[in-house]
Amino acid sequence: MHFANKTPPAARTGQKKDAAMTSEEMHEALFKAITEHQILPGTKLPEEELAEAFGVSRTRIRELLQRLSYLGIVKTPRHRSAYVAKPSEADARDVFQARRVLESGMIPYVIKRFNDKDEDDLRKLLRLEHDALNSNNRNRAISCSGQFHIRLCQVINNKTLLETLRVLVSQTSLILAVYPPSGRSSCDCEHHATLMDRIVARDVGGAVAALVHDLDAVEQSTFFTHARGKTTSLKAILSLNPPSGA
Repeated sequence: MHFANKTPPAARTGQKKDAAMTSEEMHEALFKAITEHQILPGTKLPEEELAEAFGVSRTRIRELLQRLSYLGIVKTPRHRSAYVAKPSEADARDVFQARRVLESGMIPYVIKRFNDKDEDDLRKLLRLEHDALNSNNRNRAISCSGQFHIRLCQVINNKTLLETLRVLVSQTSLILAVYPPSGRSSCDCEHHATLMDRIVARDVGGAVAALVHDLDAVEQSTFFTHARGKTTSLKAILSLNPPSGA
């Protein structure tokens, strides 16, 4: 006797995706959607909706949200839906100050270890940032800017420092989603080019000054009035952010 498979097609698809999709892939997709401002600050992140979007269990979604909470870009209040963090002006100014202190201090160590491979990688990121600005893709330019600072930190090979900076860069992306620029670009690749030239010249003082000027310019270009954006379904947004190589 033949028994038909009574499992609904959607459930079978979800089971297949649950088995195939890794935690890293889900993290990459949601992290990208948030930091590139496709999912705006303040947006609720219901477990059921995310589970459906990724085709995984709610248990795995809880783990994902806790990981993003550690980075400071998601809030997970008890007995309520998680939501994308929405930093205040005071929060934003604290982040910029923390970055100035942290990144200025790392410059001498960067210069000490800096090599040709580091320069090649950073120049590539500069070109990507420049292309994004020229095509008026502000979100992509902000992403490239963050990657530039993180890659600079990787020169030192200090995991604790790198993890701290990743959190601050992620929070900066949120800040730039909440508060629009006041006419000037908030991620000027010319500042990064100057910083690169000072590093290549082994000029510690000049590199620190260029770095501080870069972060000052971003903060000063930020207009501390909340931006508004159109709400889109999480499933629709996340379908546009497949994992790398997918």
